[in-house]
Amino acid sequence: MQAFSIKNNYITCHTELNLLGIKIKIPNNKLVKSADYSFALKKIKNKYKNKEKIRVAFLVSENEKWNAEELYNLLEKSKEFEPVILVTLLTYVHNGNDKTRKNLQKNYDFFLNTNKKVFKAYDEEKRLYIALSEFDVDIIFYQQPWGIDDIQDIETTSKYAISCYFHYGLNLFNADKELKPFHKKLFINFVNEDIFNEKLIKKGFENTCVIGFPKLDAYKSISINGTKTNTIIYAPHFSYKKNSLLKIGTFNKTGTKLLDFAKKHPEYNWIFKPHPTLKHELITDKNFGESFAEKYYSEWENIGTTYSQGNYFDIFNNSDLLITDCSAFLLEYMPTGKPIIRLENRKSIKLNEFGEFVVSGTYRIHKYKDFENTFKNILFENKDTLKQQRKEICYKIIGKESSSEKIIKELKKKLEII
Repeated sequence: MQAFSIKNNYITCHTELNLLGIKIKIPNNKLVKSADYSFALKKIKNKYKNKEKIRVAFLVSENEKWNAEELYNLLEKSKEFEPVILVTLLTYVHNGNDKTRKNLQKNYDFFLNTNKKVFKAYDEEKRLYIALSEFDVDIIFYQQPWGIDDIQDIETTSKYAISCYFHYGLNLFNADKELKPFHKKLFINFVNEDIFNEKLIKKGFENTCVIGFPKLDAYKSISINGTKTNTIIYAPHFSYKKNSLLKIGTFNKTGTKLLDFAKKHPEYNWIFKPHPTLKHELITDKNFGESFAEKYYSEWENIGTTYSQGNYFDIFNNSDLLITDCSAFLLEYMPTGKPIIRLENRKSIKLNEFGEFVVSGTYRIHKYKDFENTFKNILFENKDTLKQQRKEICYKIIGKESSSEKIIKELKKKLEII
């Protein structure tokens, strides 16, 4: 046996090390080649010349992370584009590694019930992924960079469609960990802050385009509700385990205590909005397990409402307070004008400059004993000292022009169909 060997895999963009039979794969951005979109671009331009609509597909595996409601609506109203939803499965769900999210039909029904043109890009009976070419797509917006089957990844789809992406959440942490081969292969990577954009360009990701926060465009069609509804949202993240990359979750220290607190305060309407991965993490955790997870979720149902799907901005707007250790929700909730209590994990990945700016508008809690006092100060004594800070944050991030409109303008410009 050869003691040591090294090989570059230009398909997976990994350097593969073999040391005494132990194989190690290391991501290597230097191996990444930009996708060849020449055929796809030619096809799109021919369609435009022939006055055919350009089909834009949104590849979605979790409706809870749906981030393009306004973009879909604008595309549907346009003369040039025809949007469709393609629902698929994450590969680790397909492989049986997460049995809590066998949710293809749930995702399909979610979009069908919002009057969208939706198709299944996964055959449930045969347990096979369907090639996206079957749906005559020209542009593909990927929901997330991971859990994508080979037949639906950029390497394959770039032969007949251009690929685009913007994050389903908002990056508040060290951007370097987000730089993947996936991003470099995109036709356009729409990003939300200039600092992140500069880091991408320095690393050879010249396909970036700063457009703002498309998900927040949802608020442009919502009348902000300033009246009190006695509604509290608790939204726990999944990353509470020691081996988690983010380590922003606090469930092991606050999850049960917050449920007990909610039981003691039936005067409020409680909404439990867990991250879609949380239940799987609890079930596979020897300190909790399946019995605990089922009982915990059931108890929230008994005292309030569990909301586990996308398009949650009306829910946000009609609440009085958000309690969370999630990151994306911090900025997504701020346009409501309502206060946010952020439960913090001291071992969390460090916030970037933008993250520090956003978090400055939240009430930061490191120990549960401080939570109840903060809660009472805000709701019982009406001491919301960070209200003005949240207004300033929103003023700086929400422009007059919607981010979705910017995306469409950039697409037209790149495709030369203006």
